[in-house]
Amino acid sequence: MTAAVAERPTPQQGITPAYARALLLLTQGHQAKDAATATGIQLGRLVSLARQQGWTIHSATQRATDPTRNDMTPVLAPHLQALAGQFTERPRIVNDPDEPDEPYDATELLADAADFDDRHVKAALDRARQALDKLHTIYTQADEQRAAAVQRAAAKQAAADRITELEQQLAAAREQAKALGATTKRTTSGDRERDPAIRAWARSQGLPINERGRIPGHIRDQYNAAHPTA
Repeated sequence: MTAAVAERPTPQQGITPAYARALLLLTQGHQAKDAATATGIQLGRLVSLARQQGWTIHSATQRATDPTRNDMTPVLAPHLQALAGQFTERPRIVNDPDEPDEPYDATELLADAADFDDRHVKAALDRARQALDKLHTIYTQADEQRAAAVQRAAAKQAAADRITELEQQLAAAREQAKALGATTKRTTSGDRERDPAIRAWARSQGLPINERGRIPGHIRDQYNAAHPTA
């Protein structure tokens, strides 16, 4: 089995006549796969070159359009048109070992395989899609776990920062109270034993006080002042 062949472009060579001819065929309304077959180049590479020209290859029709032009018709630059005129077909055996395969973009490879009418290719394509689905699932789960871990770490750090901030505020308040001559006193077990009496006295004095919980220091101080021997 033979097919047309042309040199693959390299960064030094730029676009070769075969690739220029394929691009010219796209401007004439030919499908991308037909242009690639006619010039013996890879479909994926042709699509990539078309995109470099600013064109769009539509997956359904395999035809090129230029969204920057009013009529959407792609136009090849004059120097590439001249280069396309230099293209000549040369027969070669497909899978020539002297010409290494060009790397494929995964998306382009899947698209090309989907258009290829061969049961072995179709079977390999199905396995590849299943593998990609599995990869997508595993990656999504791992990414979600990573994001959750980042959120937990951020929440933990925010809590630690808040604790530090509150400790600093408490230290500042103690310093301010000390400067104003206030003293802090720990509640002892003896103080807690007098809590019922203090609550009753506070209510008799019209002072607001809760039935349970810590008795405010100023109420305890007033009670002690009113009951010096208590």
